[in-house]
Amino acid sequence: MVVNTEQFDQYLTEPELRGMQILIGALVMGALMFALIVIAMLTGIVDVSGTVTVQIPFTTLAVVVIFATFAGLYASVVLHHRIIQSQFARTASVDTGTWQHTAGRQLNAIRTGYILQFSVIEGIAFLGLVFNMLAAMNGYGLDSWIVWTNFLPTILLILRIRTAFPTRERILELHRTYSRLN
Repeated sequence: MVVNTEQFDQYLTEPELRGMQILIGALVMGALMFALIVIAMLTGIVDVSGTVTVQIPFTTLAVVVIFATFAGLYASVVLHHRIIQSQFARTASVDTGTWQHTAGRQLNAIRTGYILQFSVIEGIAFLGLVFNMLAAMNGYGLDSWIVWTNFLPTILLILRIRTAFPTRERILELHRTYSRLN
């Protein structure tokens, strides 16, 4: 069943929108709070002297973070697109009874796409942050290129939230786009 964007806008209530925003915001805030702890360790605000140092190939880990960041960013966008596109194609070809039921399935697809997109990026951000925590325990500071490389996924997570946070306008635009594709 086809649901036009005006119908979808009626279905997208404030509680639905707010719930999605809280969920995505919580994903990002978890990484940002952890980043503050890591920054405190790297700057010496939190004393990590006396912790056990481990021989870790930090240059190799930084390269892993670079590859994981770009692979994860690509995967998150592809997952977001495929989840939404497949569900919209399914709802366009099946009579679900009412437009409200179809709109609900489409909103669930958009929500799932957002969750997958941000959780993939968040996971890679945590990887870089854990590597930075280990680096701080091994004497690295904010003056190290390795540390800044490991912050790359967290920086991209912040940039992504600025460009893709689920606002009513962005969700309606996604609905328009994927409705046209099917």
